Amino acid sequence: MMNEEQFQRYLKENDKFIVSVIRVHIPYPDKAQLKLEQILSEKWVWGAIVHNCESMVEEIVMAGGGPKLKRGRLPLPMDATDMCQSW
Repeated sequence: MMNEEQFQRYLKENDKFIVSVIRVHIPYPDKAQLKLEQILSEKWVWGAIVHNCESMVEEIVMAGGGPKLKRGRLPLPMDATDMCQSW
């Protein structure tokens, strides 16, 4: 886990960037937190198309009662870039 400063350093050092930001309502944040801790305590097997960073976040959001984030059978994170909403 990282704080904001560590995350910004990670992005810079690894030449990464944030593709999109989506505002999501999570009715049960404690359940989402438990799912996050569970996922972080286990080895996450990255599968690129079907088991990626987007699917990890979606599992956490849905565990907290939030909505399904992706659309279609084989969604890719870059397909979600049009989902940005104004704050």
